[in-house]
Amino acid sequence: MGGILVRSIPRASDFHHDAIHAIHAIVLSLAIVCIGASAVISLRTLAPRLRSLGEPDSMIYFDHIARRYGSDKELYIRRFVRLSAKDNLVAEQVVEQIWANSCVARRKFQHVALAIYLLGAGMILSGLAVLVQRL
Repeated sequence: MGGILVRSIPRASDFHHDAIHAIHAIVLSLAIVCIGASAVISLRTLAPRLRSLGEPDSMIYFDHIARRYGSDKELYIRRFVRLSAKDNLVAEQVVEQIWANSCVARRKFQHVALAIYLLGAGMILSGLAVLVQRL
């Protein structure tokens, strides 16, 4: 759909013809903006990113484990077992990771919902542009 819309980008002169041409150009331009914004939001939301600030001190977050221990599996296992023997340290890290994952999931959910609404609006506007053009 994006390719079709890009090929249909109105020229500046389309806005100065009669009212039907101007309405068609405006509606088509809005459709292009909605679908383009939907694509950008989708790509930014789905592209993997790591935001690890500070020292890698988590024993359950994959990026911290990989940065801190690299290929030293035995050292990781020893430290994790030692940490597990302490009272609530593992539970605290699990709960902290659940909270962090929940925040990320909620933000991604909201962004995907917005992208879907924009895509729907773009599709409706594209259909409306076709109808206006056929008048």
